[in-house]
Amino acid sequence: EYLLTFPKDYIIPKITSGDFLQITGSTKKTASEKNEIEVQTIRIIPKSVTSSNTENLGEQKTAVILVKFPEDDEKQKTKEEVNSLIFDTSNEYSTNNFIKESSYGKASLVGEVYGWYTLNITRQQFIEKDPLDSLDFLTKEAIKASDEDIYFTQYDRLIIVFPFIDYNSYRYGGFATIGKWFFMTQDQNSPLQLSSSLINGVENIRNLAPHELGHNFNLYHANDWECGEISFAPSLDSCYNLEYGDSFDVMGNNNYPSLYNANNKRTIGWINEEQIIKAYEEGIYTLTPLETEEGIKTIEVSTSNKNYSIEFRRPIGFDRKISNSYGREIYNGIFIREIRNFNGGSTHLIDNSPHLNSSLNQITDSLFSVLKVGEVFEDSSDEAYIKVLSLDEKEAKIAYTKTQTICGNSVLELGEKCDDGNLNNDDGCSATCQTETNYSCFGQPSV
Repeated sequence: EYLLTFPKDYIIPKITSGDFLQITGSTKKTASEKNEIEVQTIRIIPKSVTSSNTENLGEQKTAVILVKFPEDDEKQKTKEEVNSLIFDTSNEYSTNNFIKESSYGKASLVGEVYGWYTLNITRQQFIEKDPLDSLDFLTKEAIKASDEDIYFTQYDRLIIVFPFIDYNSYRYGGFATIGKWFFMTQDQNSPLQLSSSLINGVENIRNLAPHELGHNFNLYHANDWECGEISFAPSLDSCYNLEYGDSFDVMGNNNYPSLYNANNKRTIGWINEEQIIKAYEEGIYTLTPLETEEGIKTIEVSTSNKNYSIEFRRPIGFDRKISNSYGREIYNGIFIREIRNFNGGSTHLIDNSPHLNSSLNQITDSLFSVLKVGEVFEDSSDEAYIKVLSLDEKEAKIAYTKTQTICGNSVLELGEKCDDGNLNNDDGCSATCQTETNYSCFGQPSV
């Protein structure tokens, strides 16, 4: 238990029992040995974020504030150059185009670029701040520097860009609020709810702005499970969870950047409930590409201990870049993620093509993570088996079963079109128990 103390004249939001709170401040012991937090900022975290949440839909009114430290060069990138990187839809890889594409046109960025403003703090003063304090600190300093020029009540979101600080001195590319925080401005007497993203360097806007905005949309990191020579271990104690390890979501490895995954789009509110299948029962299900607007975007499988999200992607739009570097084969299957809050992430990519003792590092290894046609993902401890039956440019078909199906056992099981008792190809029934071209199969064993 903690005792919360607030600065004089601080406007405290209405808090009810059961609310989750996000607090910045410092802790200490009171004279009676009770734990106390001296609050700097406090916000109520939404209990759930669903597709009914309209906050992340439509025009996201955004003020981009360019700030520099007293020792920085006078010559910096122009406001017009920054505008092109963030708002300009004629720039194929602008942040606005990323948001519009990822949201299926349900959201966009509108706003203006302001600055450059010289802060009343040095680089070193900023660097020496505790990382958890630096976001709140620099946002307040940027608001103070620009308050005469910006009417903040017109905006929902802030993106604050400062000249690049070498990673040897400051190891963060950016920081962002999860959702919105309260900030004071000159525009009204009560705090405004604004999201804030810090970007370390104009040159990092392209890759980092979509990531930090994802946090503003209530997202956490996209991680990766690495379990050695197997995809997923019954006991996760034998696996390593790599924060930022998912290369197929900008909330993970953002070098590309790839679109938000299906579960994250659902959290933001860009995927409708009608586009989600909750697979309570065994069956065959069809997915359409995540990059296209129509059809089913994710299949959710829940076991007694785990939750999985399944999606299908094609090299379209922003998702082309990663395949241009590593080949289309990285999309030749389906993606499976475990969904839970752990190690800074809320989604965890499962590596269905694991490598052991290879030259691939963990992030490169996870680039080859799809479950391919004919392959089966097994979670035997929770009785979940997922098999890819077929895929093309328009759709992927999967079978979900609670018991293991075995091709070649002469028994026709869910997901099999035939089973002739062997694993040979070119005999009418393929090695994955699918009927081959120009053949028809009947019975058990199939003939």
